[in-house]
Amino acid sequence: MFDRFNDGYCPQCLLAGDRREMILNCEDLWECPACRLQMHGSGMAIVLHPIRGVGQLKDTKACKIISGRILLRCKGSDPMKDGDRIENEHDLRQFLTEVTDPLV
Repeated sequence: MFDRFNDGYCPQCLLAGDRREMILNCEDLWECPACRLQMHGSGMAIVLHPIRGVGQLKDTKACKIISGRILLRCKGSDPMKDGDRIENEHDLRQFLTEVTDPLV
């Protein structure tokens, strides 16, 4: 299920019908404990990163903090720069094919 707004759940896992909470990691980025997709908050948006996390998680869950933020992809290879909006499921799937550390 695709939703261009994020409420603290992993966008990749939601595509498969799995509702996984993003958790703060050791680099203070949100990370999915299942697929290791990373993202960070930027104003009223959530920016998806092209590099997966390593699973070093803290206790803070995103769903308790994030509500209704627009999904963006990072700009180029700099994960901290906001890029284009992810408008639909096709955009999200396209981004996931470009992730530098694909889920095995």
